[in-house]
Amino acid sequence: MRAALPRAGRAGDVVEIDNGGGSAAITRHLVQLGHRRIAYITGPDGRTTTTSRLAGFRQALADSGVAADENLVVHGDFSRQAGREAVEQLLAAGREFTAVLAANDLVAAGAVSALRAAGRRVPEDVSVAGYDDLPTAMDVWPNLTTVHVPLEEIGRKAVELAFGPADTQTVVTVPTELVVRESTAAAR
Repeated sequence: MRAALPRAGRAGDVVEIDNGGGSAAITRHLVQLGHRRIAYITGPDGRTTTTSRLAGFRQALADSGVAADENLVVHGDFSRQAGREAVEQLLAAGREFTAVLAANDLVAAGAVSALRAAGRRVPEDVSVAGYDDLPTAMDVWPNLTTVHVPLEEIGRKAVELAFGPADTQTVVTVPTELVVRESTAAAR
């Protein structure tokens, strides 16, 4: 997610989220729990959010010495239905995985739904994690482990830049935070 603030005569200031860093943090969390077969459900192709989060996932696996299995990467969008369909696709193909990392919390909610429909328990059989820390994360049971995106901080930074000096272009990256809840557990 990026917020561009155009000013007359220049490209504008940018406030962006550390999407790669957040994705890496949640991937490391799953790896530390013993997960080595992690399915990843992406957001829409061609978006910087999707690209950055997928890159963070891949980098964290590489840094941890875990081989990424591209057969466990399913391209989708940011919808609940995409999460459900991706998990159904993985299960129908016989893909083995112990965790699902979803592009956002809505996708994760769909993944939980599909896992339950298939008779899989979360987190006992499969851990599930999302991204964004939307209110949905607390509506899903078990509550989702996720990456908190500080929307208020992003807004505050955007306002600061909008009213700041206009002589330089500024890019501000806002950090994210891992929020561990009940949807992730040690791999079986």
